[in-house]
Amino acid sequence: MRSSVLLKTISGILLCVFSAAGQEKSPARLTQAQATKDIKAFIHLLELSHPDPYINMGGMVEFHRKARGLVMGVPAEGLTASELGERLGAFLTGLRDGHAMIYSASKGKWMDPAIWLLVEIGVATDGLFVSGSDIPQLGGARGYRLRGVNGRPIEDIMIKGCGEIACENQYRMYTLVTATVRSFKFMKNLFPDLDPEGAITYNLESPDGKRVDRSIPWEVMREVNRLPEQVAVQRMNPERWREKPVRWPEMERSDEMFYYRFFEKQRTAYFRVATIMGREAYETALREKTDNAEEMIRSYYRGKKQEMPTDTEQALKGIPSFVETSESLLREMQKEGMTRLIVDLRGNGGGYTSSVFPFFYQMYGDAFYGHRFQNEFITRISQPYLDKYHATLEQMRARLHEPGLELGDYYFEGEETLGAEAARKKAISEYLDKHYSFAASLQALDGKPVYTPKRVVVLCDPGTFSAAFHMMAYLKDMGAAVVGVPSSQSPNAFMESTEFKLPESGLRGSISNSVQIFIPKDPKANVFHPDFEVTYSIFKKYDFDEETPLRYALDLIATGKL
Repeated sequence: MRSSVLLKTISGILLCVFSAAGQEKSPARLTQAQATKDIKAFIHLLELSHPDPYINMGGMVEFHRKARGLVMGVPAEGLTASELGERLGAFLTGLRDGHAMIYSASKGKWMDPAIWLLVEIGVATDGLFVSGSDIPQLGGARGYRLRGVNGRPIEDIMIKGCGEIACENQYRMYTLVTATVRSFKFMKNLFPDLDPEGAITYNLESPDGKRVDRSIPWEVMREVNRLPEQVAVQRMNPERWREKPVRWPEMERSDEMFYYRFFEKQRTAYFRVATIMGREAYETALREKTDNAEEMIRSYYRGKKQEMPTDTEQALKGIPSFVETSESLLREMQKEGMTRLIVDLRGNGGGYTSSVFPFFYQMYGDAFYGHRFQNEFITRISQPYLDKYHATLEQMRARLHEPGLELGDYYFEGEETLGAEAARKKAISEYLDKHYSFAASLQALDGKPVYTPKRVVVLCDPGTFSAAFHMMAYLKDMGAAVVGVPSSQSPNAFMESTEFKLPESGLRGSISNSVQIFIPKDPKANVFHPDFEVTYSIFKKYDFDEETPLRYALDLIATGKL
């Protein structure tokens, strides 16, 4: 088991937090020379920091041909910062890297403040379907497959969309379509000739195979946007829709970061992990001195509309703890004799991968630290990477035990051969040395698990991304079964964000500085397939219930297949 806390600290983070004081005002318009300077700085940063910016761009020559196109395309009158951000963001899509982005680009062309069409589109392993709506023209269409829009096959929209937003695989494409076909602005981005006075036609197929078209005037969407705000917000609530999405009444919904309950009939515990950004993630940023920990914590409290305690340590205690929740869960499982555990990672967009390691230790004991995982992380050592860790090259050489390390080198993180006990003691020592709040409780386990379920099942969907993807893949490697729709993240993908700021425009963004390999036998693999995939036919079996993956998993357990 890799025991270094340092390298896993920010692996998988997808977080963009800046203090208001740190954001300088961008110029209203950049001159041609200023825009060109920023483009060249951007290209330089990509080549400096990214593990391989060329592979998906057709090679080094084609990468630079496209980069030159950016420079040559700057008009004589210059560009606004927003326009430049959109151009740089479009360039980045060629990397097929979900962690490389220009932050402002996602806030311009691909942000729509208007209320979208009141329809929900579900994603199955083999396509899309209508899961609910409040649109008269879609009455009775719940469960219908979405084959196309306005006569354009869904595949065409997927390809066009991924020319604008980075897609690592088809499941990112699917989720992109679910948003696009509900927004006039997004559809107009892809199809400029779209008539605002016309309609959007959903090309559908009923569960019994009958093909039908349903046209929805764009005016239907504008009518909702013209309603008083309070009424419009109420209309957006699917619980008030004419054809509500099906939601299993035996499963209550929780907005908590971490939530668990028991299914007595199946003797199974259910653990919902909504994010990998619990207390331990903020604590890691603070202890490791990475990112802007203080601002991250303030942002958490602002989001909760709560007053942040002035004492940072006290503020940390006010954030839900992954470690404390998972320990309570496992102890209650042991007490109740629950032998199976479902870990629900659907819709979990990630956070700090290192936050999940204490849970693995609680569940597997030294079997976790002694396990030889099949994955590998390869990191590009650059000056921006060193700056992120507030480290010098000499300090990084010492940390990685690589005396010959130079800027531009790659660090191939290999398996340590310390043995389970030594690896565990090293990890716990790192926690203790940096005063992690959970260090003492982990040390007290002395290599033994809190409780090990006989069977672990992981639920996933396209929203299982970044650090949540890592959690799923690690559990799978430890013997868990995966049930659901594949993640929108490739198993062999670029990872770990290093942030940057361009000198003239002030545009900010992130560049991946590592590559993850979770399927080493197939380097080009871009889909991590669950053991039990939730196809359209499975959704149909459960009446297109949003909890279909959970109900399917429980039935697999009840019938002895899991």
